[in-house]
Amino acid sequence: MDTETIYLIILAIVGCWLISYWVLDNHWFYRALVCVLHTVLFKKNIHILDPTHYYGICWTTDVDIWVFHMNNTKYLRELDFARTDFLVRTRIFQHVRKKKGMVVVGSTYIRYRRFIKVFQIFKISTRIVYWDNNSIYFEHRFITVKDQFVCAIAYVKQRITNFDVEEMMRQFIDKNVVTNENGNTVINKPPIPLEIQKMIDLEEASSAQLKSENLPQAVQVEMT
Repeated sequence: MDTETIYLIILAIVGCWLISYWVLDNHWFYRALVCVLHTVLFKKNIHILDPTHYYGICWTTDVDIWVFHMNNTKYLRELDFARTDFLVRTRIFQHVRKKKGMVVVGSTYIRYRRFIKVFQIFKISTRIVYWDNNSIYFEHRFITVKDQFVCAIAYVKQRITNFDVEEMMRQFIDKNVVTNENGNTVINKPPIPLEIQKMIDLEEASSAQLKSENLPQAVQVEMT
């Protein structure tokens, strides 16, 4: 292989790499891959009701236009990796894939309490606070490592498509279970937190509003 051919191959590889950055969010995919590999290789599995802690740092690429604290979108991005870590360590991810289900975010609520400054190390504490037939509800806390202050708190509704979440929880939970009068095993799941109930109420109100906005258009289509 002559030198010119080698240069052309290198140029083609570099070109494809640059084009991929224009059409794909490569950094997200790299982070997700590293997150999964690190979790599988170096972290222990945990019980489904136990919390996980995922660590991060605010880099210069994460700051907002004021260039001294983490921008709002970075918080939501970090939640993806924190939940990935949780889902893999609890084996929810493997179980859902085996059953040919899909995990998607249904809704997110986040409240910011204090800036995470550039180069500041933080951890995301993740735990399940509630579930129903179709979804798992997560609580995420952004906590600065230095002073253990909760800088932000988020609640995420994680939908699992084509899947019975209640049945999955029955399979994973080996404590806090009782038998009812019919002899069926039931889960003593926690009462729905007020924040989650308000979140569900907001979803229902928003859904009703959007449906009412589309109703005249739907009626008009039927008439024509």
